[in-house]
Amino acid sequence: MSNHSWRMIVVDDELSIQSIVAEVFRCRGWVVDVVGDGDIASQQLETEHYDVVLLDLQLPGKSGLTLLQEIRERWNKSEVIVVTGYATIDSAVKALELDAYAYLTKPFEMADLVSCVQNAQEKLGLERLNMELLEHLSRNEAELQRAVAQATHELARANARLQELAVRDGLTNLFNRRYFDERLEDEISRSIRYGSRLALAMLDVDYFKRYNDTYGHLRGDEALMTIAGALVDTVRRNDIVARYGGEEFAVILVEAGEEEVAVACERIRHAIACAEFHGHTASETISLTASIGYALCPRDGSGKASLISAADRALYGAKSQGRNCVIAASSPVVAEQGTDVPA
Repeated sequence: MSNHSWRMIVVDDELSIQSIVAEVFRCRGWVVDVVGDGDIASQQLETEHYDVVLLDLQLPGKSGLTLLQEIRERWNKSEVIVVTGYATIDSAVKALELDAYAYLTKPFEMADLVSCVQNAQEKLGLERLNMELLEHLSRNEAELQRAVAQATHELARANARLQELAVRDGLTNLFNRRYFDERLEDEISRSIRYGSRLALAMLDVDYFKRYNDTYGHLRGDEALMTIAGALVDTVRRNDIVARYGGEEFAVILVEAGEEEVAVACERIRHAIACAEFHGHTASETISLTASIGYALCPRDGSGKASLISAADRALYGAKSQGRNCVIAASSPVVAEQGTDVPA
């Protein structure tokens, strides 16, 4: 593939984010421009091409969502990573509908942003490879039969990798939030239509910020990958495990009644509690635990938002009970808990 100079524009009015993102990616060989105003960013995009646009939703001038829609209508060659400190379900859904590559909430981990950008870079590179292979075919008709066979193989591999990148979290390799949202809607519809059993479990790592602050973000990333591995090893093959955001994970348990769900969640909790995590050195062993809440469809919620809300309330119920435990959405603990819940 021909040499390519990777270009990024950071559209964010926070000078600290402009500075640190520009420094991190310039060190990685990227050409990085920074803009703090939506109208100025629109003018910049009119004349310059960028592979990646890091876009805040709250901007002076033109809003981030308006700018995202403009990018899709006029300059649809860029991958857009949306960041915001004022996340709402509506803004997330709208950004994903406008084909944002990823959606991060502030404060985000730099490792998460780097993973997103690396995946977007690989996706763009594969798309360029596709185009170059197709152009090669058109220029070399004499070798068409051999080239078609080779190109078909390469395209199949590239497209398979593109599909995988679109649904996987860059750090843990679990399914990402977008895929989770799509599958949960599908599974709820199937459950309602056919009366099949369905449950949603939400998991949050206890005191993860304290662990991160004490041992550093690299250890924090290692811990999240260890927990992801424990989840995959513990659940059934047909269950869907996703990184919901930060240190929070979600598991869609299909064809499982309440007793099976309770046992499965307890098994997950025990696997994490027994896992080994590292401190300042590889020989220093640290323990981490997780709080888990689960909800059943349709008893606790018959739509995506209501089922997530019920599982989330159960998760906070587990936090309020001292953490490192499993709570059902139907538990009296959930009904009695106040709005002030532990972090």
